[in-house]
Amino acid sequence: MRAVITGGAGSGKSSLLKAFNTYMAYNDDYRFTLVHEPAREWISHFQKYDESKLPWNNRNFFQNLVEVLALKNWVKHDNTMGDPNNFTYIYDRGLVDELMYRDYFSMEFSESHYQNCLKYKYDKVFILPFWKEIFEKDDQRIETEEQAELQEQLLKDAYYKCGYEIIEVPKLSVKERVEFITSNLK
Repeated sequence: MRAVITGGAGSGKSSLLKAFNTYMAYNDDYRFTLVHEPAREWISHFQKYDESKLPWNNRNFFQNLVEVLALKNWVKHDNTMGDPNNFTYIYDRGLVDELMYRDYFSMEFSESHYQNCLKYKYDKVFILPFWKEIFEKDDQRIETEEQAELQEQLLKDAYYKCGYEIIEVPKLSVKERVEFITSNLK
């Protein structure tokens, strides 16, 4: 199974994924791998080694890079033959998220990436709504509250456009959010 956990800035995704990883390590019912979002890792890398390639300095280069890496993440974890051991891949953002970023930054639409989104599908999509009370900026998250809310709506639009049903994760404690997701993975 492939499941995406997504949401705009300030939705609690990072905290949830950290807790999810810990929770699942002690749960014998599921075997899973957390597939990390490539954008955050590359932003950290470029902040140290080549600021000219940061998304706010070279949006087109960065967007193309992340789209390629998101596709590689999907292909790398291909288990189309099925897995008798109930194995789940949990993606921190998916291919479709990159359609949102093109829309959000008013970039040229990538027909090839859209076709990849239609071809390489996920089984479940969980979206975390914007949550003003927990919203914080950091070195990689520079959006305002208004921008984060817009991202959430654009994410929903992109996933619907690609034919997904979205499961909205309620604003609960981190533990309760983890339990909500795991109960919906069965």
